[in-house]
Amino acid sequence: MAIRSSSAATTTSMTMMVVVGLVLALLAANACAQVSIMSFGAVPNDASNAAAAANTQALTSALYQANITSNGSPRVVIVPANMTFVIFNVVVVRLWNVTLQVDGVLAMSNNITAWPTANGGGGTLAALYIGYSNLVTIQGSGSFDGQGYDWWWYVGAMPREPSSSRYRSRSILTHLCVRIRLQLSHCVTTGMWS
Repeated sequence: MAIRSSSAATTTSMTMMVVVGLVLALLAANACAQVSIMSFGAVPNDASNAAAAANTQALTSALYQANITSNGSPRVVIVPANMTFVIFNVVVVRLWNVTLQVDGVLAMSNNITAWPTANGGGGTLAALYIGYSNLVTIQGSGSFDGQGYDWWWYVGAMPREPSSSRYRSRSILTHLCVRIRLQLSHCVTTGMWS
């Protein structure tokens, strides 16, 4: 009888150690949660509309996945090095303590006629819109390419309108955000200068 009790105590003790080990492993994994846009279906080195749509969705999903990590440590979204990811407009709101690590190239799609516009055609949307967010950092050794040259020619070739600048997209636009840091190595030719 005493052997059974000792065996039951040992089994309970071992089960508790396994549970504690799993909890500690989960906490360590979340200590600095990193997600790559590749894990969300990003398509590198392809300038097609389908790839731009897939990359837009992948970046949006990765940013929101990083944002829901349970603890308060930094959450990082990786844009891998040596690859170019063409995007349309990425819209994210209510991010907190998220870092976008751009080591490759994020490039705005230069297919201007396919670029999404605001409801009612009131203007072209930004490539990366961050709203109502706090502690967001965009950093890395890569670059953000606004494909400005193509946008400038497109607007220059259009008949003059009262607001032809509405057809040029901003690369990065923030709205009602606190503590946003941009520490990228290169931001290249934006479609809009402000």
